[in-house]
Parts: sequence; structure tokens; C-alpha cells
Amino acid sequence: MWATRYIRFFLVFFSAFFLLESFFVALVDPYNIFGSAKFDLMNQKKYKYETHERINKIYMLQHLQPESLILGSSVTDVGLKPETLSRWAEKPFNLSFAGGGIQEAQLAFQFAVENAPVRTVVLGLELFNFKAATGSHFLQLEQRVNGNNWSTVKDIFRHTVSIDALYDAIYTVYANVRRTPTTHDDTGWYAGYVPGAVPDAPLEPLGVEAAEAAYTAFDQICRLARERGIDLQLFISPLHSNFALKKQGLEAWLARVNAIAGRYGYRIRRFTDAQLQLRNGNAFFDATHFRPAVGDRILHALFAGAQDGSTGTSER
Repeated sequence: MWATRYIRFFLVFFSAFFLLESFFVALVDPYNIFGSAKFDLMNQKKYKYETHERINKIYMLQHLQPESLILGSSVTDVGLKPETLSRWAEKPFNLSFAGGGIQEAQLAFQFAVENAPVRTVVLGLELFNFKAATGSHFLQLEQRVNGNNWSTVKDIFRHTVSIDALYDAIYTVYANVRRTPTTHDDTGWYAGYVPGAVPDAPLEPLGVEAAEAAYTAFDQICRLARERGIDLQLFISPLHSNFALKKQGLEAWLARVNAIAGRYGYRIRRFTDAQLQLRNGNAFFDATHFRPAVGDRILHALFAGAQDGSTGTSER
């Protein structure tokens, strides 16, 4: 009899604890899963982008229903501001992923066109992003995009009913109370990027081999964009002048991606240093990440430069 009461007590206690814990996590919503209301000094800002960027952005896309997207790696995550894109496209959102490759961009794009009224996409291309996709981030995103309803339930459960989720919810409240700066804003832009070093002398050219699966992913992006009538703006992300890729591999990659884009009637823009004013010593955060002022010029050239031949900038 005593043992039965003991078991019941603990069952009730733990059930109540996890019920309250889940309610608290859902209310604070540290990963933007539920789209919960935001309150000052509680959850107005979110602080788990760097560790949960893919979860955050995929769910934010569903809540925000953007009409225009920025896709790519940390280069576009940092360098292209949705605020600037809003001059030419409605309801922009930055769906780039730090460390993400073209295969992740393809998964994100596929999910976006199936779950939001996407009309315009800006995609930054880099040879680095055409390496074969590996690692937990890619597998996590693939499962989220291609998984069934049960996969979605498990995903939500894992980010709600867990000690890690409780800790992140508590930290979110704590950081909001302290007015701690966050890394990303509500449009998905990586505003709090911590830069590396700008190379002060020419570096040895780097060799990067593109994977066939990456070319296939890029082909799928172009084909889906053409099928859905989406305005797909493509450009080669600029690099610091002291950072270079081996010429043979770079030229082979450029020929291949240009051929794929051309097959579907798209053009890949590659801007000169003069067009983007890259000789300015303040153009880059580090060897591969250009500053938002450069990103503003890129967006202006993509959407308005053909009309007036000029570039527009904003400082950060």
C-alpha cells in the first residue's frame, strides 16, 4: 500500500513538473518554434541562434511567411540585410545558415516554397559551399525538411520537454532582463557576427574540390525556381583581395555553375572590385565575409544597378 502511494506521488510530481516545464518553455519560446507572443524583459529577443540557427529559422519562416529570401552561408548571413532587400522585394527574410553549403540551401529553399509565398530569392554562391554536405547540421535540416509528421513531433518534443530546453528558456529570460545583445535580429540577419582577421598579405591560393551532389543541389534550386516562377538572383560572393582560390578549380566551378544556371534562363552576376568599391579598407570583416555596406551594393546592383548603373550603400 505504501509503495503504491509512493509511486503515485512520484508519477504525479514528475507529470506536473514536465507539464509546467513544457508550458514555460513554450511561453518563452527560445527557439521560435511556437511563435509565442513576445514580452519585454522576458522573451523579446532570442539568444540561441548560433547553436540552433537551423531550428530557429525554419520555424520563423513558417510563422513570418516571407515573400523574399536570402540564401547561402555565413557570408550572406552576415553580409546581406533583409532591411536593404525590402527596397525591391516584399517581406524579406534571411534564411542563410552559418557553415551551410549549397545542399542545405537547396533543402531550405525546397521547404520555403512549400510553406511560404516565396516570390524572390537572392542566393550567394561560393566554391567553399560546393563541398559535400556532412555533419549533424545537414542531417538535422534534412530530417526537418524531408521527415514525416512523426519527425516533426519528435523535433518539437526534443526542444520543449528537456532539461536543455528549460535551461535555454531560463537563459532567454535572464538575457532579456539584462538587455544582453543578441546575434540575430527578427529578419534572420546575423547582426552580431564576431569577425576573424583581415589578411594583411597575400595568402597561398586554396584548392577546393566541388562535389557532384552539390552541383545536383544547385540544379534543383534553379529548376524549382523556374517551375514556380520565382525571381532568382544569383551572384558570386566576393573575397578579400589577399585571399585566393586555385585558378584551375575556380574556373572549372564557374563554368559548371554558369552552365547550370543558364540552362534554366538565370544569370550569375560576378562583380568587379570597382563596382563594389572593395578597395575600401573597411570592406571586409575577414578574408571571406564582406560587410553589410558591400552587401547593400550587391543588392542594389542586382535589382536596381541595371537601371541606373549605380550602387547604393549603408554603413554599419
